[in-house]
Amino acid sequence: MASAPSWRVHDLLRIDALTDMQDAPSWVACALGRAPWVVVRRARRDTGLVPVGVRGSARSERHAASIGEAAILQVLSPEMLVAAPIDPARCSVPALALLAWLKPVLEDFALTWGPTGSVGFELASGQPTVKDSSDLDLVIRCPERLPAGHAKRLRDALVDCARRAGRLADAQIEVPAGAVSLQELAAGGRVLLRTAEGPRLTSDPWS
Repeated sequence: MASAPSWRVHDLLRIDALTDMQDAPSWVACALGRAPWVVVRRARRDTGLVPVGVRGSARSERHAASIGEAAILQVLSPEMLVAAPIDPARCSVPALALLAWLKPVLEDFALTWGPTGSVGFELASGQPTVKDSSDLDLVIRCPERLPAGHAKRLRDALVDCARRAGRLADAQIEVPAGAVSLQELAAGGRVLLRTAEGPRLTSDPWS
């Protein structure tokens, strides 16, 4: 069993494949049978329940659910997945190649970060989820304020690597109250802060 403090938004959870998800579409059971992994989603939390998302084989197959903490068998955070080996047969997939190029770049910024989305799911589950058309989604944990100049340099570094890989790198900056887009943060001005209660505009996501 995993307690609430042991998981955060974007973490991947390996769960009991027989976990009951009420009102779930028929494909959910098949998806969990292939890879019993779900991702923690940003939502209001009820005591003893974890808000999660289930990924199917098609883009249209996404299911929001809540599971009991007792169903959690393993927790993998995006930052843990940075060190996960990439299958040599998959290294040429653009988003996975981009992740490999970005590792030394992001290490120079001394930030806590990791892959999310299809890349994170593939690294956690071992299932070939990333397509040639997939972009690379990242989360960067910033509990302390990220200076504007630092955000701009980080954005430019990601854009440069993404240009070489021919895929986009979309980074979300995780702050105590929610998350903001690195692109918006680097541009300055008001940004859209995504919180468990819904989105709101703010000029200071750390306030």
